Amino acid sequence: MRLMQEAVPGVGSSDQNVSRITEGTSQLDKAMVKLMSEVREGLRHGFFDYRLRCEIVNGRKRQLVVEAGKKYKFTIPEEEIEQKP
Repeated sequence: MRLMQEAVPGVGSSDQNVSRITEGTSQLDKAMVKLMSEVREGLRHGFFDYRLRCEIVNGRKRQLVVEAGKKYKFTIPEEEIEQKP
């Protein structure tokens, strides 16, 4: 999880943190960084309310939707889920 520690420092806008991730990063890693970033922002503000949804879509991909004020969608290929951490 080194990527998440580097991409999500304790301060700053959550959108800025996610945009630091390179194009070659997996959708699963991007989703995890976004989740961590939103939780950090909520803790910093002292409150938060999030909703997570997941469903299987075309080609057995998982579509993860993070609702945290705005909706963030991540389409995660099955292969990324089966990879070792």
